[in-house]
Amino acid sequence: LYLGIMRLLWLLADHHLPLDEELRLIVAHLVWSLYRVGLVALFYLALEPYARRLWPGMLVSWMRLLDGRLSDPKVGRDALFGCLIGVTAALTSSITQSLSYRTGLPTSPPVASVWTLESLLGFRHALSAVIAIQTESVIDVLIPMMFLLILRLLLKKTWIAVVITTLVGMAVFYSGSGNLGLHVALFVIPATLFWVALFRFGFLGLLVSTSFSELLRQMPLTPDLSAWYATPTIVTLLVTVGLALYAYRSTLARRRSPVAAELGELPAS
Repeated sequence: LYLGIMRLLWLLADHHLPLDEELRLIVAHLVWSLYRVGLVALFYLALEPYARRLWPGMLVSWMRLLDGRLSDPKVGRDALFGCLIGVTAALTSSITQSLSYRTGLPTSPPVASVWTLESLLGFRHALSAVIAIQTESVIDVLIPMMFLLILRLLLKKTWIAVVITTLVGMAVFYSGSGNLGLHVALFVIPATLFWVALFRFGFLGLLVSTSFSELLRQMPLTPDLSAWYATPTIVTLLVTVGLALYAYRSTLARRRSPVAAELGELPAS
């Protein structure tokens, strides 16, 4: 339901007119929403039972989130560290790319997608870009997770499955241009952060970290908030800082102590 609704909100980025074609536009978005829901549901239903058996700790905070326990301290902790890892991955990518340019080393161009340009058209377009990047990040996470799970079931060793999945990802994202050694060296950093997020902070931490990283890499950000192109920066800051603050507040949520619970059950004297 979440992914379906988020995909329908891509309608915010369309140019709407009171014409018959508007109905076709809505139907097209609805079809794509159902496709996304079906695809992710298929991956998730195939993945979750095996992941629960092989890595049960990976799904604790995720299951609590699905159970509606939004203020659970573990949910907040995993989401908060996911925010931190995502920001670290984005900063690392920017710093290494900047150093490559300054030293004259061949490297890949900055990440730019259709949403990078879309977000410059105004507030609703920037909001639509944020939603689109986040929903696409979910699928980007499920594909390597499925590959990891299949390798784990075949090879019986988690570390071997991790190494092979990393090598495959390294090959897939290599554009064929630039320095191969530099590509390998730079790929190791985000790959390490990816596995740390997954195995230390679970599936929820991985989803949050990937969403944060892609958001900060694809959205055109600027320190000049008075510029005409500052809207994507403002929207990104509102989303990322808002989620980080909410996760921080949930992390510090205190449960009632056993003594306080017992005293609360005693009748008043």
